[in-house]
Amino acid sequence: MTFGRHYRRILVLHYYQSGLGCKKLAQLTVPPVSYSTVRRIIRRFRRYGDYDTPANSRRRRAGLIPSDRVDWLVAFLKERDCTLYLDEMVEQLRDQFGTTYSTWSVCRALLRRKITRKKISVIAARRNVLERAVFKANMAKYGPHQLVFIDETRKEPRTLNRRYGRARARALHSLPFTRHASGYSALGVLTVRGMIDCAVTDARGVDAETFIRHLAEHVVPHLNPFPGDRSVVVLDNASVHWDDRVRRLIEGEGAILLYLPAYSYDFNPIEMAFNEAKATLERLHGTDRAYLEAMPEEALRQALLSIDSENAAAYMRHCGWRATPFLPGLLDEVYM
Repeated sequence: MTFGRHYRRILVLHYYQSGLGCKKLAQLTVPPVSYSTVRRIIRRFRRYGDYDTPANSRRRRAGLIPSDRVDWLVAFLKERDCTLYLDEMVEQLRDQFGTTYSTWSVCRALLRRKITRKKISVIAARRNVLERAVFKANMAKYGPHQLVFIDETRKEPRTLNRRYGRARARALHSLPFTRHASGYSALGVLTVRGMIDCAVTDARGVDAETFIRHLAEHVVPHLNPFPGDRSVVVLDNASVHWDDRVRRLIEGEGAILLYLPAYSYDFNPIEMAFNEAKATLERLHGTDRAYLEAMPEEALRQALLSIDSENAAAYMRHCGWRATPFLPGLLDEVYM
């Protein structure tokens, strides 16, 4: 004789009321019922007086979040705290409306509003908003083929080490730390064509004399009179960039010299190019360490020159300057 689930539960409760234990009940029930099932049936009987859970006591998913509540959550994130985790948003909705939603429901509701999780950008408090707006309006007069971004970077051997590794649980890998390590400084020249030139030196920093020499050897030969190609040079506000000889060298070629607003590194696409070059060196440090240790200057130079036109155009667009990748032959009449 075959018993359905309903009759097995009744049989378990019948034996239970006769004073039998859970293990004995699991053995006597025909067909056999697992020990965990017997315990679950008895637990429900003790709590609800029946072998099944009442319909109004079952936990159900709250379902989709009403649009007015999503509007409230979006306003809360915008006006009060945009750093909340999903479970913290669930708590805020429960405190405000008395309904508990799943984190997945909250995530889907935000995605429908095109609200995603992004890295927070740190903005300098002394940044001048008006000065930045004027600079952007002025830059709109120039085409991407006219812009030349120049800056310096530095790479030390200790910063070539990869920051993540693999180990057993609770195991820790460590690397020796050296406070004073020899490194290399580099000057890069970024245009819409990519990193067209660079200068690498083993000096600990770039002083005025070194910058002027690199400017004359690696930048000035690429400049053209305005409004030609590569005729607008953009520098940041480093002290060595304000030397009078810098302006004389650049304007002597008929080019225009512009300085970025204070604390506006996000306007300079060469910063992202430097990050890409350093990431290339970090990968090279793990795959071809012998070459990197034997010729560090050449490795840094090749990493900088590997920035092509597609990357350069993407960096410029990210900084707010309209640019498209340079295609040799097809767009020569535009960029030349």
